[in-house]
Amino acid sequence: MNLFIFDKDTHENAKFHPDKYIVKMPTEACQVISTVLRGQGDSSDFLFKSTHARHPVTLWAAEKEENLVYVAQYCRALLAEYDYRFGKKDKFVRSRLISNYVLGKFQGGSTSDFALAMPEIYKNKDAVLAYREYFKNEKKHLFNWENREIPEWLNLQKNNKVS
Repeated sequence: MNLFIFDKDTHENAKFHPDKYIVKMPTEACQVISTVLRGQGDSSDFLFKSTHARHPVTLWAAEKEENLVYVAQYCRALLAEYDYRFGKKDKFVRSRLISNYVLGKFQGGSTSDFALAMPEIYKNKDAVLAYREYFKNEKKHLFNWENREIPEWLNLQKNNKVS
């Protein structure tokens, strides 16, 4: 479970996610949201079961309302990106419901510093740089973007090798 912060703007961030993350991260984001809400006593039947309650990302999301709203915005941006890349707007009904529920219930604003769920060697005060370096070095097997250009910050050559 993680949130990958390749850009602080959720829509730009979603564009940088590889196809595999576009497919799996909306569910993970909603698992984080559901765990936080259930921990606050919300028993809505559309929420996922609680999981990874002590994960750094879940703890970060629970710190303040604005963090939880960011996770919902992140999820919504990933869903929009999924629709763009794959054209299947009927997928992720539950994730759409959960993210809309949070965005209708809470106000956004300034988040606290993002949780960095990655090996220590990549941790950095700048979450965007940290996640980009982590992804660039540890997740090469995921490099695929349907209907999107490869993110420039990966510095890929034509043969998909990191320069």
